[in-house]
Amino acid sequence: MHALQSLVDLAPTFLSAAGLPVPLEMQGVDQLAVWRGGGAARDHVFVENRHQPTAVHLRTYMDQRYKITFYRDRPWGDLSDLEADPDERRNVFDDPAYADVKMRLLDRFVNAELRRQVTKYERIAVA
Repeated sequence: MHALQSLVDLAPTFLSAAGLPVPLEMQGVDQLAVWRGGGAARDHVFVENRHQPTAVHLRTYMDQRYKITFYRDRPWGDLSDLEADPDERRNVFDDPAYADVKMRLLDRFVNAELRRQVTKYERIAVA
């Protein structure tokens, strides 16, 4: 079985395998069921590259079909359709035919980024 996994998934998976609780603050996803032959635990992964210890210079969001990369302070990026182009030879970031895909991925990217920070408390006020 093919499943998206990330290095941040290792600690929660090992804790789960040991029968220990996974701290809420961990960003990883328990992959134990996947490793035992079950279904996918993730629908996306992030890839980061830091050229300096405190600055992210690029961030990639990848799901089963698409991979989109944004570069810090740059108007350009990379977008690959992994189904149509599994070797990632064609960058469709600025291709008008992929404009809707790009917007949909940007929405998923931003929301996935927001979900990485756990909300510990229920919302108690309505704004």
